[in-house]
Amino acid sequence: MRQIWTRSIFLFSAALIFATSCTKPEFSSDEPLLDVQQDNIYIISQGNTLYAIDPETGVLRWKFHEMRSMPYEPLALGEFVFVAVSNGLTDNVLKLNAINGKVVDSIFNPSAAATSYTIIGPITGRDKYVFVQYDATTPTGPTRNFAQYDHTSTDIPKQPVNFSINIPSNNTIPTTPLFIGNKMLIPYSSKTELVELTVGAPLAWSNTGANPNNPVTDGQVLYICAGSLLGAFDLNTGTQLWSYNAGDFISTSPIVYGRNIIFGCEDNKLYCIDPDAQQPRWIFETNERIYGSPYAYDQTVYFGGNDHYFYAINIIDGTVRWK
Repeated sequence: MRQIWTRSIFLFSAALIFATSCTKPEFSSDEPLLDVQQDNIYIISQGNTLYAIDPETGVLRWKFHEMRSMPYEPLALGEFVFVAVSNGLTDNVLKLNAINGKVVDSIFNPSAAATSYTIIGPITGRDKYVFVQYDATTPTGPTRNFAQYDHTSTDIPKQPVNFSINIPSNNTIPTTPLFIGNKMLIPYSSKTELVELTVGAPLAWSNTGANPNNPVTDGQVLYICAGSLLGAFDLNTGTQLWSYNAGDFISTSPIVYGRNIIFGCEDNKLYCIDPDAQQPRWIFETNERIYGSPYAYDQTVYFGGNDHYFYAINIIDGTVRWK
């Protein structure tokens, strides 16, 4: 996304233990909130348009339109934002200036002879590297790959560097992998693997549990949503620590912000879960199901609902700042 298997965990089996308590929960103390490198909020519409919004005011800064669809979440890296564009034949990852939304480069060379690319999952990245999963049709035949590209390279086309995995044809990576130091947690459609970010991608541990949404971590605990459950796992051992049942399907990916775990649910609610109490600090209810994953900035949680509203929520008490 080793020949030596060190750990195997099974996520969200029928034996999940639900933590309950009849007493008032004791909430954890908040950790300092993280700084960000750039302060745009990015939204992709079904009209193939990427919007950059001021998080303080909700005012549109710029928008970028493409004839090809934008099937996956954009990726913000420092001064740039990357967006996958797709028509099933000439797919590409475009590199845009985060200040004005202008295209400055792309990952694939659209004029490469006898080669077509179909992006099959979300893009991710850090520092100067962008990770892309795609089907490629080349003169030597079709391949399915998950590879790392240096977006600062001037090569045409850009070549994978240090890390590349051939994905079995019956498998995909439907949600965004998670960086953990020099490792990456890859949530395949049929399994989850922790691999080293080196040539050959040696395996640290693997499991064959249920297909999760994007995993997140606070550095010690791994949080994964699958079905109606939020599960907490020891990052090093894979041991399940606790779980919380939201009561309905969780189709969004969780985030960790100030130690709180925040996610949207198809019961129309946004949950803010305290990791010590293992219960909600607050729950914010909308008028429709929530499919868009939340984003947090400057003590505010942002998310879009299926009720056609985009919300800014106070992280302290779950009240509305604006919508």
